[in-house]
Amino acid sequence: EAAERVFFVSARETLQARIEEAKGNPPHMGAIAEGFQIRYFEFQDFERKFEECISQSAVKTKFQQHSSRGKSVSGDMKSMLDNIYERITIFRNLKQDQKNLLTERIQGTETQMMQVTREMKMKIHNMVEEVEEKVSKALNEEIWRLGVLIDEFNMPFHPERLVLNIYKKELNAHVESGLGSNLRARLSMALAMNVESAQTEMTDRMHALVPNEQLLATSTKMVVRTQPFEMLYSLNCQNLCADFQEDL
Repeated sequence: EAAERVFFVSARETLQARIEEAKGNPPHMGAIAEGFQIRYFEFQDFERKFEECISQSAVKTKFQQHSSRGKSVSGDMKSMLDNIYERITIFRNLKQDQKNLLTERIQGTETQMMQVTREMKMKIHNMVEEVEEKVSKALNEEIWRLGVLIDEFNMPFHPERLVLNIYKKELNAHVESGLGSNLRARLSMALAMNVESAQTEMTDRMHALVPNEQLLATSTKMVVRTQPFEMLYSLNCQNLCADFQEDL
């Protein structure tokens, strides 16, 4: 580039030529020596190239700093974004691992809960059958002992229809009360113990499925039944004996 920027010109001669041009005269009237026209064209070429050089230098000088600053800012931003992306990736992987672990725990808990539910349903079913069998056996034995209850009934008997209906009603109530009392005495304690045992087993097995920290947090909110279990026997002797026709 330096070789193209070597000029042999006369600034004085060009100045005189342009003064003459300003006066309306031809430029060569400001010539100092022969060959003016060639030197004049060369000076004009010098002016043009010098102007281009100054302009390009100004552009490079002015925008180089902005360009460097922009590159620096871009580099800093890239580093910051890379750091953010790296942290997000680590955080995402951590949460994904936690999600997988929680999913496995939930699936395992659901499987165990289904197993416990099936076993408890079967236990309840067996308990119901056992209760039915015990109640049926005890009731059958008590029926064979109805004579004792009837002998204990001390209401005076009278064959008149109105009094007889009252007598039958009171007798049914006495038998129903006696049977219920005898059944409770024979069965309630054993059945209550079985129910309490089953309830304790179900509670313990369900507690085993709950994390300790969650169990401690919810234990104060759990309602515990304080009243003992009690069987209720509804025999309704009045309906059972509704079609009974006495033979006096």
